[in-house]
Amino acid sequence: MGPDVEPPLPVQIQIATDVMERCIHLLSDKNLKIRLKVLDVLDLCVVVLQSHKNQLLPLAHRAWPSLVHRLTNDDPLAVLRAFKVLRTLGGKCGDFLRSRFCKDVLPKLAGSLVTQAPVSARAGPVYSHTLAFKLQLAVLQGLGPLCESLDLGEGDLNKVADACLIYLSAKQPMKLQEAARSSRISAHQRTSQCLQTLDEHRLAQGLWSVPNT
Repeated sequence: MGPDVEPPLPVQIQIATDVMERCIHLLSDKNLKIRLKVLDVLDLCVVVLQSHKNQLLPLAHRAWPSLVHRLTNDDPLAVLRAFKVLRTLGGKCGDFLRSRFCKDVLPKLAGSLVTQAPVSARAGPVYSHTLAFKLQLAVLQGLGPLCESLDLGEGDLNKVADACLIYLSAKQPMKLQEAARSSRISAHQRTSQCLQTLDEHRLAQGLWSVPNT
């Protein structure tokens, strides 16, 4: 085998690549049950392909438009499954996903949280068994890890913190309060790290001077 010839892919990687290819075509299927199953399989494919970025990233790029549609304009069950795929993708290819997430998904997720907050604030105990509650909880729990895995910038971190703020109200279900508090802590920690890195860069470049004591 010559130096410029890539070795053949492991069988499981080739299978996962082929399966993910098929999933991309089925993400927009009219049948909800098929879309749900495809999202589950897609999530598994991302995990299998995580160590083979040359295969994963082009497929993720192709799947992204349909995944965004599932996240922002689909049955709540599909949105819930799609968010799970988003979290998996964020953990496996964060740099690739950052700008896409901030542009295509974060504003709509944040807006949805703000819109649903009054509903959950005045709902009774039965609300915790609804799909709407489960979706709110999944998003609130997932935003913190996404802040870290996608290494979001200060402006986007503030959007996450603001979207979670309303859920700290004592009127919200306790699980939503806890999830919102956790994600706000993650966002604030990332913001502090961003500011510290910026300060260190400015000092290194001589943009700031340290006063003499």
